Amino acid sequence: MHLLLSLLLAAHPAKVALMPLGTGEGVTGGVAEALTDAVAWEVRKRGVGLVTQKEMIAVLGLEKQRALLGCANDQCLAELGGALGVDLLLTGSVSKLGQSYLIHLQVVDPAKATTRAQSDRRKKGGSIDDVLDELPAMVDELFGSAIRPPSPVVVTPAHPSTPDTAGATGDLQALASTQSWAELLKRGTDVPPSARAPEWKRLITQAANGVLATPGYAQDPTRAVEFCNATMGTYPHLREDPQFMKSRDDLGLQAFDACFRDRQQASECNRRFKPFVAEDQGNASFQFAAGQLVSRHFSTKWVAVPYFYWAIMGGAAGCAAPEVKAALASAFGMAPSAPEVKMAREVTFGPCWPTFKADTDLMVELTSGEAALKNACGGLLEKGVLQGARLAKCQREGH
Repeated sequence: MHLLLSLLLAAHPAKVALMPLGTGEGVTGGVAEALTDAVAWEVRKRGVGLVTQKEMIAVLGLEKQRALLGCANDQCLAELGGALGVDLLLTGSVSKLGQSYLIHLQVVDPAKATTRAQSDRRKKGGSIDDVLDELPAMVDELFGSAIRPPSPVVVTPAHPSTPDTAGATGDLQALASTQSWAELLKRGTDVPPSARAPEWKRLITQAANGVLATPGYAQDPTRAVEFCNATMGTYPHLREDPQFMKSRDDLGLQAFDACFRDRQQASECNRRFKPFVAEDQGNASFQFAAGQLVSRHFSTKWVAVPYFYWAIMGGAAGCAAPEVKAALASAFGMAPSAPEVKMAREVTFGPCWPTFKADTDLMVELTSGEAALKNACGGLLEKGVLQGARLAKCQREGH
């Protein structure tokens, strides 16, 4: 099957759309995105006409692309292939189970909804570098070597050579000198993964920050958020840059503030806001500000609990804030199975207990309502603050 696919591609050059690699347990979205870029590089080296995610967005638009990328049935696959004008789809996934990385790649014929070729690897005890090392052989198994451009004659040097990182980044440096930030980001993916030295990262980061500083983005927070999401998908290392992340977070708060003001869209805005905030892991002050923003826009205060939970469990000193107390008290009145109840318990009887134990108003709220008392019983009993009928009730509940 693989040889046949290779011969067919050699005789009739086909266009292939590369889907973003799916993530399984133990693998972050950033790692999968970086591996997707590496697969794209390997495929292009073999002379295959490739359509990447950025090109899909240009062809389909962002919303249509999101709708189609998750499809699995025959009709959806055919629609995706037709919309992109491609003959084949390259899909795959990467996950980590125990100490092993599991990598899967396959080529699908969307018109026939059949798998034309596939390749799988298990790297036990390896690192992500070992996964990268496997990709050339896996792509060879999918497409074969028959469609590679003829290899030039190379004279082997006396000593092993290193990648020409200076040459690879030379064009990017020229673009940086003229502050052509958008073009630099577009050309950044032309540099192969093996040549992406610290200077390449620096230039990409400089360009991303340069784009965000331009009036077109600084004055349009929603557009800036879309740019940040797309650029971080292409260049995951931007998550490590404090300046980029601060700009992203500040502009994001402005964009979602405007989004929440549309009452009909508020719930959908919150659904998108959660992953946006969670993306900046460890930034407790940003997560706390996000909780305050949500608290201002929702009358059901428990909606803000996840944001305050991330912030306070991450070290933010916000237990005394009125918005936090209101959100937690609201959550305790929910059904016991609600995830916000578990979060509220952890915050109330964990880092916030030194503040809350002397808060008479909050204690009254937690012990006066039937649902609230039931949800709070375990923590209140453990802290030894119940007496009389409430103590007896919690004991009857089996806590």
